[in-house]
Amino acid sequence: MSQKKNRRGYDFKDLNELNETGTLLGRVGYKPVSSVYILCIAAALFLLIGQLFGIIMALICLAGAGFIQFYVTDHPVMDVYDDAVIFLDPADASAGIRYTPAQVYKWTVNKDSSYEISVSLQSGDIHVAQSYQVSKANRLLKKLMAEKSETRVIQNSYKGTGLISRKKK
Repeated sequence: MSQKKNRRGYDFKDLNELNETGTLLGRVGYKPVSSVYILCIAAALFLLIGQLFGIIMALICLAGAGFIQFYVTDHPVMDVYDDAVIFLDPADASAGIRYTPAQVYKWTVNKDSSYEISVSLQSGDIHVAQSYQVSKANRLLKKLMAEKSETRVIQNSYKGTGLISRKKK
């Protein structure tokens, strides 16, 4: 069994040795895909203005979309299967770490500034990966283990104490 230790200290194994047999729910990459679409739509809307300002703004939007599309490198960050999550090595996409839902204590996705996907394990270890596709990661992790999201874990820990109140509809 070949193990590769990367700069963060994670022990990555070869993907062929992980023998994942589950159904792939989705793959999370690094490159921001939705921002390219938004910039292209904004450029088209600016062109509809028909003024010089609109043309200049459309060119700026297209330049930004082109920069992201051609100069930001994309690499797979995480594969989500119906029975496990595999975090892939950023330096080598043929190596990864497999975590089952039983190993995971809680997970969280930071959408604010750092764009991190964080998984806290039952052993106390924390695995962190960075991706601009955090919304996709959030959606896939909710499919696999919704009860282990950080907000659900906090709600369950305060259950019965009356500290968290919900609005009644």
